[in-house]
Amino acid sequence: MKKQIVFLWPLLFILSILGCKKDDDDTTTDMEPNLSVTTHSIQAISGVDTVSFKIYTNIEWSITYNDEWCKPLTLAGDSVAVIDIAVAQNTALESRSSEITVHYVLDSENEQEVITVTQEAEPLQVSLSPDRIDKIPDIGGTYEIKVSANQPFEIVNLDAYDWIDRISTYAMTDETVILEIQPNTDVNYRLAELVFKQREADVSDTLSLYQLGIGSLETDKQALLALYQATGGAQWTKSWDVSKPVEEWYGVTVEETVSGKRVTELRLSNNNLEGVLPAELTELDYLRMLWLDNNQLSGDIPQNISDCIYLEYLYLHNNSFTGIIPQNIGNLSRLNRLYLNDNQLEGEIPASISNMPYLYALGLNNNNLTGGLPESIGAMPSLQFLFVNGNRLTGVIPDTYKNNVYWLDWQPLVNIVPQQPGYGFTE
Repeated sequence: MKKQIVFLWPLLFILSILGCKKDDDDTTTDMEPNLSVTTHSIQAISGVDTVSFKIYTNIEWSITYNDEWCKPLTLAGDSVAVIDIAVAQNTALESRSSEITVHYVLDSENEQEVITVTQEAEPLQVSLSPDRIDKIPDIGGTYEIKVSANQPFEIVNLDAYDWIDRISTYAMTDETVILEIQPNTDVNYRLAELVFKQREADVSDTLSLYQLGIGSLETDKQALLALYQATGGAQWTKSWDVSKPVEEWYGVTVEETVSGKRVTELRLSNNNLEGVLPAELTELDYLRMLWLDNNQLSGDIPQNISDCIYLEYLYLHNNSFTGIIPQNIGNLSRLNRLYLNDNQLEGEIPASISNMPYLYALGLNNNNLTGGLPESIGAMPSLQFLFVNGNRLTGVIPDTYKNNVYWLDWQPLVNIVPQQPGYGFTE
């Protein structure tokens, strides 16, 4: 009996192996033909893009597509595959879609899976290169502007500038626009702001053009000569040789500006200027610093001094100026220091001074100014030094002065309170 059991073990082992092999063969032969895709809808961005989907299958397949802008990179296979799709840039106003079809045969029937690819429209745009041209010579010239747009455009305000001609007259999505700038016979520079706008949408970009005048520095020279004549230039301590270039005149600084070379500083302190400032002085419209202190100047401060909008330093102290402080002096919005002290100025302190956002120091002391202290000046956060003593001011010192935490040298008993005999503050 024992021998029979031993004999059966090899037989059972062989039968188990054969049984396992049969199961493996059944797994292979019983696998059903099939095909599926991971998605039927794909979203692409407006620019150049690559999107994909995956095919799961054990049968042959092929792919067809409708549009070149949406092109699969693999068109056939017989196994699992990732299909990359090259998507071109969409320059149209509207979104677009295309279909990609996977074809296969299942149970002798032609089958397909359709994948829809949708691409958003590109944002509307108009882009200029360059978008600004400075210092175009007064003689004019020809300039090329590269315009990038995804829809036809036009220059909507070209007719407003009769000194600019567009040589290319048609509109397209990408174009080099050629502009012909005519000569500028004026002494001053001129500015054009051309608006390039899409015809079918409110999308635009602006081109700024600055053209120099024929004599920008020449106008400054004439203003300086007027000052020279009006204030006894021949008797100045340091006079000018007017036969030389303006850049070589004592106290004159010439710098490059958007309007070409212009006078930006005039420093004639302690130089024996005597007389009245001419109105032409304010034609130095790029002047940043004016130092005429410690001379013998008289008469009024020019009422149109506010035309010098770039002024940062105005030193007119220790002269003999009379009249009032110009009411519009507050228009000098870049002024940092204003010294009018030690003259014979009259009238009230203009409240417009408080419109100067960068004013750091204000010297009005030792004049004949009347009235009170404007409350708004005391509240200026930029103002850190104030001198109004030695005038004919009256009334009370407003709380805006007392409570201003920005003062660096608040000495009311020295810089504010002492007034001329018979005048002063009640508290």
